[in-house]
Amino acid sequence: MSRTHVAKSLEITTQMLGAIDRGDRNPSLSFAKKIADYYGVSIDDLFLIITAT
Repeated sequence: MSRTHVAKSLEITTQMLGAIDRGDRNPSLSFAKKIADYYGVSIDDLFLIITAT
C-alpha cells in the first residue's frame, strides 16, 4: 500500500501523513482512532514506544 493510498483513505494529504510519521504533528484522539482502525490495531499499539532497558 502506498503512502498516497493511505493518505487518501484517511482523507489527509501525503504531507500531513509524513508529518505524523516523523512526529512533527500529533493527531487528535479521534484521528488517531481513525488511523488505528485503518491499520486494524489499537491506538496503544499504533503509538506505543518501547524502550530497551
